[in-house]
Amino acid sequence: MKFNKEIFDKLFFIFCGGMLGGTVFLGITSSVSLMLYEKGFDLKSIALITSATLPYSFKFLLSPYVKKIIQNYSLKNFTIILQLLIATLFSTLGIFANYKGVLIACVNVLLLVIIMASHDIVCSYVKLNNFEKKELGIVGAVSNTGFRIGMLLGTGILLYLAEKAGWHKAFFYCITPVIVCCLVSIFYLKINSTEKKLAENKSKSPMKNLIQSLILFYKKYPVVLILLIVFCFKVSDSTINSTKGILLAHLNISKVTIANICQIPGVFGLIAGGFLAGIAAYKYNVINCLKYSLLLQLFVCCLFLYITITDSNLIKMAVILNVASLIFGFSTVMYRAFVDTISNGDINVNTSLGSIGPLFRTILSSVSFAVLDITGWSMFYVICALATVPGIYVCYQKKYQKQLFNN
Repeated sequence: MKFNKEIFDKLFFIFCGGMLGGTVFLGITSSVSLMLYEKGFDLKSIALITSATLPYSFKFLLSPYVKKIIQNYSLKNFTIILQLLIATLFSTLGIFANYKGVLIACVNVLLLVIIMASHDIVCSYVKLNNFEKKELGIVGAVSNTGFRIGMLLGTGILLYLAEKAGWHKAFFYCITPVIVCCLVSIFYLKINSTEKKLAENKSKSPMKNLIQSLILFYKKYPVVLILLIVFCFKVSDSTINSTKGILLAHLNISKVTIANICQIPGVFGLIAGGFLAGIAAYKYNVINCLKYSLLLQLFVCCLFLYITITDSNLIKMAVILNVASLIFGFSTVMYRAFVDTISNGDINVNTSLGSIGPLFRTILSSVSFAVLDITGWSMFYVICALATVPGIYVCYQKKYQKQLFNN
């Protein structure tokens, strides 16, 4: 990848999009729940309001409409409108919560999720139409870094601001610098190469475009194998991350200690792992990186199995937890590189495949607690490790490699 000013501007746009996504997504899924609880909302109302984030998992239904808007109007102007709407809705979350109106809060969160999903699709569109396939890993690493920084803003920094300035100001103070960065990135963004590719299928309705894209993809690629690989990618990530805190509490490790040895340094591990994945995807083909990524996830399951059958020495624990963060950062970006590569520049296919991962993650996170209750800790991690094996087998078979990457 040759780093000239135009490439840098596009990468900066991708970085800012990731940061905006991390801030908003963590803000409305984590911090908002705490705010609502402190404001006196009952648990049923909190559950109803947070369930308004569900449409984010089905954002592929928005992709043909977003694509249509991009084709007919200015991508820059459309993105600016989306960002200003996100800023308005996010900054007013604390104000609306003061009225204790469940309906108002639900509508606010729902609109914010839909607009944020549309913004994510725009970022994916710019990425797919402005970078070569071998560069998508590095682009994913840049987006991942922005998202992780956004996570810190949407949780830690936002909670700090809420403590000092109150919830009604915290959301505004948190989103303002992010939006400023996003608007600056839009100002410098060059999208000439993107606009040249906007001529196809203007006459068809957006939903017909989506259906046609998915049908063509289904005919060209082994969808069952792709779903299997996505499942194997998400099984260890989802189950281990959803149960990690409970395991550490089970081992009588305090919350402050967990934050010091795991949560805070883990963010840097996720970022570093993402950049390692980006470099690996650029230098080598994605299929090789894919199988090694799944092998690394199997290794993480073995590390957590080791935790359950040995003494809880804090130094060993810190090393294992941060190695796991590094591997999960690597796997997250490699998964995105895989999805972006087989999408072949089709935003409808890309968004549809991108929605499967979070859906699997939600299901697996819920199921993991039921499995854990039946099996106990050690057997639970053995099952997680075995669940990654089918994906590793598929990635190592040359006939499947050809089906996935030689189309």
